[in-house]
Amino acid sequence: MQLHDIGNDLLSAIRSNVGRMAFVTSFGNLTYGQFDNLIGGIALDLKEAGVCRGSRVAIDTRDARIATASVIACCLLGASWLHGSRAAYQKPGLGITHVYWAGNRNEVPPGHPRLISFDSSRLKSRDMEFWLDKVDPEGYASDSDICRIGQSSGTTGSTKFIAITLRDMWERAMWKSSGMPADVLPVIACLFPPLSGVGCNTRLRTLLAGGCCVETGPGTLLEPWQAAGVNTVIGSPAQFSAFLREAGEGLADRIGAAMVGGGKPSERFLQSLFTCFKTVTVFYGSTEMGHAAETRITDQADFDGGLTPIADMVYIEVVDDADQALPTGSEGRIRIRGTLGTPSYVNERLSVENTIRDGWFYPGDIGHFDTSGRLHVSGRGNEVLNIGGVKFNALVLDDVVQGYKGVKDGYCYLHDNQFGSAEIEVIFVPVAGQDVASIAQGLLADCARTLPANLAPKRAFAVTQLPRTDTGKAMRGKAQEVVATLQPAAIAS
Repeated sequence: MQLHDIGNDLLSAIRSNVGRMAFVTSFGNLTYGQFDNLIGGIALDLKEAGVCRGSRVAIDTRDARIATASVIACCLLGASWLHGSRAAYQKPGLGITHVYWAGNRNEVPPGHPRLISFDSSRLKSRDMEFWLDKVDPEGYASDSDICRIGQSSGTTGSTKFIAITLRDMWERAMWKSSGMPADVLPVIACLFPPLSGVGCNTRLRTLLAGGCCVETGPGTLLEPWQAAGVNTVIGSPAQFSAFLREAGEGLADRIGAAMVGGGKPSERFLQSLFTCFKTVTVFYGSTEMGHAAETRITDQADFDGGLTPIADMVYIEVVDDADQALPTGSEGRIRIRGTLGTPSYVNERLSVENTIRDGWFYPGDIGHFDTSGRLHVSGRGNEVLNIGGVKFNALVLDDVVQGYKGVKDGYCYLHDNQFGSAEIEVIFVPVAGQDVASIAQGLLADCARTLPANLAPKRAFAVTQLPRTDTGKAMRGKAQEVVATLQPAAIAS
């Protein structure tokens, strides 16, 4: 079987673009030549610490330059890698052999017998031309070797870890979305964390194409994007929201493309995106299966929510509760199977929480196919709220909450009242400097006017930060824990 040498493929692309800019970041910029040196320095550090084929390295850093270089170094050495999150450190039986840490000194990770600290001088190395000879990387033994351990968002249940093979990782990195620029080099601002599935694959694809990864720190986004000439921005609806608030009424000179993850975005959200971007690509996927479907649109009026399945990567079905395929137009549970097979979880039963079963991945989403074979994602099964037998899509109310004046971000969730009956509540982040009580009261009143009485939220809680996953998904169950000790900002009359 052919070995897909992702490490050397990336290294060849990097070395063919030595003079170009690879990373523009708030931490500092790197040309492709400097990035080559950084990979070499990290590879040497890892090898000297005993990392080799079969090792499993937890990478713990927020710096996209170091994260991406560490991933490539692990691929060259034949080691599998994963995001060094607290969930990973606390997961028994995950088999982490080394921890590569480049974090803040005030955030030292939990102890590990083989903790490797990043040497910051590696960012300034200029004498690494022959590092590949010194490292002598052996790479992976076969396409079936585990390359990446992906960490799920936890929205299908507890956080899980997915074993992604070299062949699968290679296919995901090499695949090119229709939303990526075709006639110019990509200058990408990816809002997903650098070690997440979308975040890592996007940065690797950008480097393979000779493009530039633009990374921004806390604060404004628009100015550094304009200075770097960003032509594509990738993120979740929640991640785009900060930029849209900064852009205000929109941009006179719109950015080339936005790529937004999730199911069908709201009409209001799409309208806001088109004030800042010339095209919008809506994509749907998961850590387990990667990209599954997408649609590129140039006019909001042309979009009805339908997404085209990526036929060379996945098979998608919509089934009923008995796992029988449903006819066109019938709504049911979405399930996905990879063309190369379906990844398995690390040290978990395949049937864990019914997420992977009989070779199919069940993401917990509901949807249907239209007559053109396009997939319409209605929402998550756990985003369909059941209030006294009446089912209601939480995303509809989320749109009302997030569009209310004075609300920076927010969503709804279910909470049992003192009688044990489920009621809808709202958790939100107010815009700084606004009267929180007035916002909360107005929000509840607005919901009461636009929704049936049994679906209108009863209480609203103000917080400084919403519980969301790294990819911006609402953690509705966690919201109940957050507000448990808080007083409501408003109670519906």
